[in-house]
Amino acid sequence: MRTAGTADFLIIGGGVIGLTIALELKRRHPEAAVTLIEKENDCGVHASGRDSTTRPTR
Repeated sequence: MRTAGTADFLIIGGGVIGLTIALELKRRHPEAAVTLIEKENDCGVHASGRDSTTRPTR
C-alpha cells in the first residue's frame, strides 16, 4: 500500500534524459509509481532539450 507523497522512483529534471528514464522505468516496471519533478512550466526547455548529442538525428 502506498501513501500520498510516495514514489518507487523519483526523477529530478524533465529534460530529454529525465523523460526518457521515466518512460523506460514505466515500461520495465508498469506497476511502479514514477514521479518526475521539473522546476519549469514545461519539460525539455534547458540543456538536454537543446543538446544535439541527446537527440536522434533522423
